[in-house]
Amino acid sequence: MASSNKRLNGGGFPNARYEFTQLSWAAAVSSAKTATLSNLNMLVDRIDALFSTTTDNVTVTFTLTDQNSVVVATFTALADATNHMKLSTTATPDFPAIPLADDTLTLSATLSAVPGTSGATLDVILRGP
Repeated sequence: MASSNKRLNGGGFPNARYEFTQLSWAAAVSSAKTATLSNLNMLVDRIDALFSTTTDNVTVTFTLTDQNSVVVATFTALADATNHMKLSTTATPDFPAIPLADDTLTLSATLSAVPGTSGATLDVILRGP
């Protein structure tokens, strides 16, 4: 998926949807990968992480960091072959809501091991009202 900054208008109210450039790893690579989104104006209350199937069933850990190097969210050991939805709006939130006003976020992700012949991809999408 390509990087995009989109405001959607559905359900009678504006919704924000920002998507990082897809991160990908070759078969024998597990080192950290990064992507950045700038000029973000939204309240992040949902983060979708779409992690591909890997030959060796590895997990992914990723962190979102702001332009001041403050870690705003971290998700660890997410299973492969899964679309993960993380919410700030549940009784036991996965992360605190992230208010952004002309901010920059950097996505940093690392695999638990090399993914095997399949390689691996990770798509991370920020959503909010």
